[in-house]
Amino acid sequence: MLTALCLAYALAALCMQPSCYLHLAQSYAEPFVFFLPALLAAGLGVVALTFARHSPTRFMFDMLRQRWLGAAPVILLFFLGITAFTTFKIAIPEIVPFYADRMLAELDVALHGADPWTWTHRVVPQPISAVIFIGYGYGWHLQWFGTLLFVAFWNNPAGRLR
Repeated sequence: MLTALCLAYALAALCMQPSCYLHLAQSYAEPFVFFLPALLAAGLGVVALTFARHSPTRFMFDMLRQRWLGAAPVILLFFLGITAFTTFKIAIPEIVPFYADRMLAELDVALHGADPWTWTHRVVPQPISAVIFIGYGYGWHLQWFGTLLFVAFWNNPAGRLR
C-alpha cells in the first residue's frame, strides 16, 4: 500500500510538471550515485568494526548480500518521493501565489531597519558564514542519506515501515 502511494505521488508530480520532475531527478541522481555508496561503505565499515572485528570485510559483504534486495526499493521510492516533493514545492507559486511575501518583507525591514540578511551578514563574519554554509550543506546530505540507509538496511521489516 505504501509503495503504491509513493508511486502515485511521484506519478502525480511527473504529470503535473514533467520537465521540472525530470530535471530534478537528473540533479538528484548525482548524489544518489556518488554520495550514497560512499556513505554506505563508511557506515557499514563502522558497524562492521563495532560488531564483527574478527572479520569486518566478510560482515560488510554478507550484510550487502542479505539486505540489498530489501534496501533497493526503499532507496528507489525515496528517490522518486523526494523528487516529487521538490517538484510540488517548486509548483506552489503556480497553485497559490505568494500573496503575503511583499507584506512580510516590508515587515522585516520595519522590524530590523534593513533587509534581515544584510543584518545577519554584518553580525556573522564571512569566514564563519562560509563554514556554516558548508557544514549545513554536507550535514544535510549526511542526515538525509544516513537516515535513508539506516531505514533501508534495517533488519526489522516492521521497524522499516515505521
